[in-house]
Amino acid sequence: MKSIYNDVFRLIEAEKSSISKKAFDVLNAEGIADITENNGVFWFESYSMGNSCSQAAYDYLKRFIKRKMGFKYLYDIAV
Repeated sequence: MKSIYNDVFRLIEAEKSSISKKAFDVLNAEGIADITENNGVFWFESYSMGNSCSQAAYDYLKRFIKRKMGFKYLYDIAV
């Protein structure tokens, strides 16, 4: 397992859309505790209190990581 938070942060920083700016602001303010990857699968780590990420930003981050980094989102994998 490894954190990909900083990698995502750097990639998002270069994007220019309004939703990417919102996602960047969330990451910059540490509104998500961490983004973890293991064997090509990623998930978001949450604080027990104080998470400040809108559903739109979460959805964007999921799509962005899948598209740009080629990882699968943990909860999209069929059991």
